[in-house]
Amino acid sequence: MFRVVLCLLASAALAVPLASAAAPSLVRSEPLALAPGMSGTLALVGNDLATPTSLWTSIPGGNAQAVGGPSANRAEFRLNVPADVPVGLVGFRLATDGGVSNLRLLMIDDLATIRDRGDNHSVADAQQIDPATAIDGACEAELSDFYKFSALAGQRLSVEAVARRLGSPLDPVIRLLDADGNELAYSDDEGGLSADCRFAHTFAADGAYVLEIRDIRYHGGPDHFYRLRCGDFPLVTVPFPLGARAGADVTVSAAGPAVDGDEDWSVRVPDQADDAEAETLEITVPMSHSAGRGAAFARLIVSDGPELVEFEPNNDVATASPISVPGDVNGRLEEEKDRDCFQFDVAAGQRLVFRGVTRSLGSPTDLYLRLLDAEGKQLAEVDDTGSDEGQLSYQFEKEGSYRLAVEDLHQRGGPQHAYRIEVRESKPGFALRLESDRFNAPLGGVFTAKVIAERRDYNGPITLSLDGVPNDLQIDGATIPEGQNETTLRVTVPASHPSGTLMVGRVVGTATIEERTARAVASVRGALAGQLNGLAYPPSDLTDEIAIGVGPAFADFFKLTAEPTTVALPQLVGKASLKVKAERLNGFEESIDLRIAGLPDGVTAEVGPIEKGKGEVEVKLSGPLALSEAVYPIQIVGSATHQDQPRSVTLNDVRLDVVKPLAVSLTPAGPVAPGASQKVTVAATRYGDEPADVRIAFTDVPAGIVLPGEVVIPAGEAQTEVELQAPIETALGKLAGLRVRATTTVAGRTVTVTSPAATIDVAMPLPENAQATQ
Repeated sequence: MFRVVLCLLASAALAVPLASAAAPSLVRSEPLALAPGMSGTLALVGNDLATPTSLWTSIPGGNAQAVGGPSANRAEFRLNVPADVPVGLVGFRLATDGGVSNLRLLMIDDLATIRDRGDNHSVADAQQIDPATAIDGACEAELSDFYKFSALAGQRLSVEAVARRLGSPLDPVIRLLDADGNELAYSDDEGGLSADCRFAHTFAADGAYVLEIRDIRYHGGPDHFYRLRCGDFPLVTVPFPLGARAGADVTVSAAGPAVDGDEDWSVRVPDQADDAEAETLEITVPMSHSAGRGAAFARLIVSDGPELVEFEPNNDVATASPISVPGDVNGRLEEEKDRDCFQFDVAAGQRLVFRGVTRSLGSPTDLYLRLLDAEGKQLAEVDDTGSDEGQLSYQFEKEGSYRLAVEDLHQRGGPQHAYRIEVRESKPGFALRLESDRFNAPLGGVFTAKVIAERRDYNGPITLSLDGVPNDLQIDGATIPEGQNETTLRVTVPASHPSGTLMVGRVVGTATIEERTARAVASVRGALAGQLNGLAYPPSDLTDEIAIGVGPAFADFFKLTAEPTTVALPQLVGKASLKVKAERLNGFEESIDLRIAGLPDGVTAEVGPIEKGKGEVEVKLSGPLALSEAVYPIQIVGSATHQDQPRSVTLNDVRLDVVKPLAVSLTPAGPVAPGASQKVTVAATRYGDEPADVRIAFTDVPAGIVLPGEVVIPAGEAQTEVELQAPIETALGKLAGLRVRATTTVAGRTVTVTSPAATIDVAMPLPENAQATQ
């Protein structure tokens, strides 16, 4: 497998809600194919494409550069395709400031491309084409597209519609008509092509001819796109054999409606070590006629052992072909009701798994596997269902020789009905799958991924990791616990990865089973099939990769305030409290966890969460009774999660003030005139559960000022007023330094404090009719 990340200009992070910059969604590319050895402009069509940052493709050695000005529905790249890239299908994704897109498929094709004219919906209006070309079009609802061309007698033409194989919802049907409207060829839903179709035709006479393509249900729209390939090329159903050993030079033949029986193709099979992470490696084998125009493409499995080919005749138990265990065998059901039998030896208690491969490589065969003893008695059977190609697991009680019978469930046959059977020792293990193939995290945020395990005789823990992505991604929930079949990964993407970042990697599970390390890569085939409109077998090199995108920062969803911001912790009492209030934003109603940081030694906080739907909580502080007077800055930290995104908010403007358990102040009511009197308010702040009387004595009384000797603030009151007198001879001016000394009892101890100094303003009163000057 090749993994290429093409990064263009990455924009700065945006501190806006995720919803304000949605992840891109791709519908198709224009064109639907690019040629090997060429550079072309690839336009991506979809939604939310206005801020492209990078393009990823599975093209080995490809590179891209953004061109033109993107819009919300279109972004363009100049994409280079190396000359050695074979005809076939590749994947691509777009990243923007909003995240990473869904996967779409692109064809690498050696046929020249033209575009559907859009007004060719009748034979009379048919679009003129060269019969060695490929047309990119889209079917409209209840309409057909028509293309006309000229051909010579004896000329051979291959036609195939590539639609579902590109992820289109189109279910195409194609017809070939002569000049009089007579139908010469028709195709719909060819085996091994998903919903696609094809035919080959040799013309009996010179003349004008017409091709018609439409949706079999008469559905249509811009998303019902197709690539109609026309030329002289093999229409290959499958290569044969279906597998080849890594590093080998092999010769393969092919079967299909336009394959010459004597044609073979030489293939240099790459060393599987080139992609050591791959569970199963497949390669694309290009096939073309020596004097033809255009190429076909088929897939071939690369194995790490020899690939046995069946020996005929092997139709019954007596003539069964011998095979090795473990091993791989390739065969064909050459005619209707054909059956192939294989003989193998096992030890008592040995368990084997027989896995069939057909439709994922293009064969139309519905495998029916039966396990027989030496006399032909059936022990077990299995047929493929859905996208499962047939897998049979069996434990043999007795040592001996056994048979495997291979048939098509519907008794069909022919050279195209090829199959491959993998025979393996059954060992305890597991397989993994993901419900999605792409994950978008906000800037500095989190994405979650549900990982599901399918266990085989193993019930222990499975450790999960992310391969192929930067090491600074932080993973929580990285174990599927013993006895469980799933977990949810929570992956934090640090803010050092800006909006528009695109990463491609794999979720890998490992476990130690019977003193060996078992490993599995999580499959996303089901997720890809869903977004590619039911394409059961997407290209295998894309089915174990995930894409991770980074969008804008997630919106704030709560704010905190504290009342008061200065919290007095009195000596001898050692208790205090404050309220923490939350302002909830953007629909957030869940609980907010709180903690207090920076408290001095010995001071503790009793703090609970601000519960779901609530707006505040009281925090209680307690500490030693003899804590020294000081001011301590503290932090209140609130943490919560909204839509899987964690957020912490810290209040740094709160302080803890360790004070005496009594405070006192005095406040004159205003200036006092010589020979007059004025009120002075004396206020006391007590701490503790049982307030006592506060005795007040005035000290540092300025000369000439007359005040009572002592007053008392009763236990139930917070202040008192006293009369201050200024004799007639008191000099005018500000007399500073007046204080009071307050004494009370707190927790059985006598506490005495002194107030801050106050100033007495001795001034003559203004005349009654005097006006204030400006």
